[in-house]
Amino acid sequence: MPQPRRDKSLCRDAPDLYSSDARKLIGRIAAAFLDEKRLIPTELLHSYPHALALADAGTTLTGYVQQVAIAQVKDTNKPVGDRVRELFTYTDAALQVARGLSEVAAAAPALTVQRLGELAANEDDLKPAYAALAHHLAGAAGWEEKMSRVVALFAGAATPAVPLLDQVLAEFLARAPALALVLAGAPNAEARIVGLLALARREAVPDGVPLRTQLAALFARIALPACHAVLIDHAMQDLAANHGLTTGKPADELDAMRRVKAAFGRGGLPLPEAVIAALIDKRMTRAVTTETLADLVGQTAPMMFRLERTIELIGRVSGIAPREILLKYPRFLIEQRDLAKELEPSRLDDEAHNARLDKLVQSLLEANVPAARKETFLERLRAAVVQARSGGKGRGPAQPGDFVMIKESRMTLHNWSAIGLLFGPVAAGIQIAPPQQVRVTVSVRTDRGPLTFDADATVMRIDDGEVAAKYKCIKQADDKIIKGYFERRAQKKAQAS
Repeated sequence: MPQPRRDKSLCRDAPDLYSSDARKLIGRIAAAFLDEKRLIPTELLHSYPHALALADAGTTLTGYVQQVAIAQVKDTNKPVGDRVRELFTYTDAALQVARGLSEVAAAAPALTVQRLGELAANEDDLKPAYAALAHHLAGAAGWEEKMSRVVALFAGAATPAVPLLDQVLAEFLARAPALALVLAGAPNAEARIVGLLALARREAVPDGVPLRTQLAALFARIALPACHAVLIDHAMQDLAANHGLTTGKPADELDAMRRVKAAFGRGGLPLPEAVIAALIDKRMTRAVTTETLADLVGQTAPMMFRLERTIELIGRVSGIAPREILLKYPRFLIEQRDLAKELEPSRLDDEAHNARLDKLVQSLLEANVPAARKETFLERLRAAVVQARSGGKGRGPAQPGDFVMIKESRMTLHNWSAIGLLFGPVAAGIQIAPPQQVRVTVSVRTDRGPLTFDADATVMRIDDGEVAAKYKCIKQADDKIIKGYFERRAQKKAQAS
């Protein structure tokens, strides 16, 4: 019968407190004390003044011991009180060990690279080496100076000292306040993740933060697996957190996710690819919802843009739920009654518009959409495109005296169709810009007499004061008259050709 895995941080006697896993546990449980005193677990264990400060800190040590004891006796029959007494036996012993180590370290000459190498060579007992290092750090002003002192000891360090210094520097990088100094200037989680991965890959980093530059130069020179593991762990924590990668706006988040995914996917690091993919999908699920869809595709944007944007997002988004939301939206757009009209050109350069329509159809053809849905979408979109191109040929010049009026200001109408207007110059006092929607009154002459109608116009562009806009009649009766007029024009053109 398989035996349960032993918790490597579970101390069975006092010496176990000095193991790497036990130090990590101390770093988590005693985080508040360590960060307040600007200490790492190694300093706490190997410096008597620091260990005594925790022992004398009221009920702080008792609270930490109880937290550990409760977690470690879970799913066992052992009483919490028994485990608490055991752990206090270990901490009392560690305090006395720290006293002896500190006395020796204080009596020794100032620590040098050579001396540290000699102490680290005794692999059977590294406590004197750690104690000498803790004493060396005791006079430092804070996190930055301590890390700089550790980095300096790597210069020409004997091989036995490198693993020890790697562990110590990794403990500093594990402390959130210390890491914040390394990543100073990173404005958001995306920047932190990219910076952490760059350091872990031993790449050059932007100048401006001396400590970060110092660490990057060290990592480029020496492989430090403990430090690299901590950097990757921080990057994974940022990816797994609920906070946004950037501003929190859905579109910004999707762009950031694409960049972060690329940063993780560049290779060269031992990364859990399946876990990263799952975390990216989870973030996608939060960013793409029925509530955020309007912001992502531009609810008030022209139909062409919304279709283009949706197809683009389908290609970029992963995760079952967000993809399903996006896959439903093209169907909603394509089934719109006025799709062909919405896709008609709103400007005179029909050639460019037709090229854009072709690209839209091709994008859908190449999109990662289930075959059955794609076939349906393509059939309806192609039919609408054919109708749109036909409708676009119904554009014609305005007659002398035709005009567009906005807020009592009259502007000359130059060209119009069943869906579009070209007028200008913009009257003084009228402030409009794409994609603003305005109420207009249009007065034109048709083959069956003058026509004046009200419409809601969406400004598409403004060039040299000339406004191109799409419009929709307020009254259906006016819309019917206009369609009839342009159908008759098209028939006359066809007969003439």
